[in-house]
Amino acid sequence: MNIFRTLSYLSLLGLTFLTASCKDEVKDALVPYPEDITFNEIILERFSSRIPDAPFRSGATSTGFVQINIQKKGATDFSGFALSNKNYRSYPWILSPDFRPSTGVSADLKRSAIDSTVFSVYTTTPNRTETYLIGHAKDDQAFLSFDDAVAPQHVLIANTAYTYLLANYGSNYSGTLDPATQQYKLDGTKVRNPNISSTSTADYGRWYLPTLAGKDLTRIAGYTALSKTPTYIRLLITGYLKGSLTGTTTFYLGTTKGGDIQNPTVETIRSNWTKVDLQPLGRVDKILFTIDGNYRDAEQTLLSPAYFALDGLRIQH
Repeated sequence: MNIFRTLSYLSLLGLTFLTASCKDEVKDALVPYPEDITFNEIILERFSSRIPDAPFRSGATSTGFVQINIQKKGATDFSGFALSNKNYRSYPWILSPDFRPSTGVSADLKRSAIDSTVFSVYTTTPNRTETYLIGHAKDDQAFLSFDDAVAPQHVLIANTAYTYLLANYGSNYSGTLDPATQQYKLDGTKVRNPNISSTSTADYGRWYLPTLAGKDLTRIAGYTALSKTPTYIRLLITGYLKGSLTGTTTFYLGTTKGGDIQNPTVETIRSNWTKVDLQPLGRVDKILFTIDGNYRDAEQTLLSPAYFALDGLRIQH
């Protein structure tokens, strides 16, 4: 048994929460952003996350300060921004039909496995930043505020592993695609878990990641194939000053061709930190983040999880 599966099984014995859903993470040299608010003065344990109990501040005299909103809803749910330094980029081993324990997976372990992707930034190589924010754009609570008016310059935005895996592959992932449903078959050909370096076929399997709401999602390319409509997931960033709107900018977290009307040939699911220009917002004392898109069910409920990662905020007074 390889180390990754061993870690998952050890979690059943209650040895550690972290190994309930993911392998050990590896970090490269850390990248400093001396002119940006990086949240790195907020210290977390290695490969961990935290949902603060109340809104909190971050920054320094050299970079400026920001107030980060959070509404905690029990031990694991929140609206606004939580803190993390995790970078788990693969499907949870413990939820795979090929690697889960014969005794089954409890509701708590299932939630821990999903949360390992919710609280991880998705990057193509090991994440090189330290503490960053996980935004849950729900109930208009994902906002940053400032004591005085500032001119925001840019911010780094990325997908969480949760959003990326669901958008790129769907809840089910194998080597066999059902053309009728546009979902990978959970009993299809075994494939390597994304971003796992082992090439041993003993580590190949079928992979599974439901939403926290219990739904199984189709990848956005499959959703487009079925609906015959370009599909997009986007982050709307809106500035306010004394309650009045100052400007809005849009960042596409994922889109098939034609989804971004300004760039109709672009087809992407963001797989790294991307610098987003905030200068169109003008001078603000509040920045609100919301998730929008046409990736919706029959009741017009947005299917994509409303999570994203944020770091490297730069402001000018």
